[in-house]
Amino acid sequence: MTKILSTLFVLFTIFVLSSKLVSSNRPCQIAPPPGVQNIVLSNFILYRQDDRAAGVQVAGPAPPPNSTFAFGTTYVAEVPITRAPDPRSKRMANLQGVFVGVSRSDPNNTISYMTHISFIHGKYRGSTLSIFGISNRSEPVRERPIVGGTGKFRLSSGYVETRDISDYPDVEEYHICVLHYSP
Repeated sequence: MTKILSTLFVLFTIFVLSSKLVSSNRPCQIAPPPGVQNIVLSNFILYRQDDRAAGVQVAGPAPPPNSTFAFGTTYVAEVPITRAPDPRSKRMANLQGVFVGVSRSDPNNTISYMTHISFIHGKYRGSTLSIFGISNRSEPVRERPIVGGTGKFRLSSGYVETRDISDYPDVEEYHICVLHYSP
């Protein structure tokens, strides 16, 4: 168990992502603290494209038939993040991370996400956002916290709301609201 946790920690700290952004007209529910300078609110939408072959199971039991996860099933994955829902649209970033089934009662839906979005285009190219949290895939809108970042997203905090756009191909909308330091 200690070896698995150590491996997950190392994987969590190694993965990195990059992107050019499309602004969102949906309001964010966060604001910079009063009187604090050089804090910026960024609000944008990107789309996760998943071909279901992007992940590799690295630990845990095999999932039951017609399921992706069992309690303890652990995957490592890298999937493209695009500007628009169409899988052929411009790739803006990569989503890389570790995904673990963490519920004994509903393991196929309750997943712990330890992921990073690494931007590869635009003004945030070379920067990353770190997302760490649990969400239930059966919920229509899922929220996970942004717990940090690098580059232009240094000192980040915020949240990501995700929604399924289509099942095949598997496309998920990422509405990102993030406060970060701007030197």
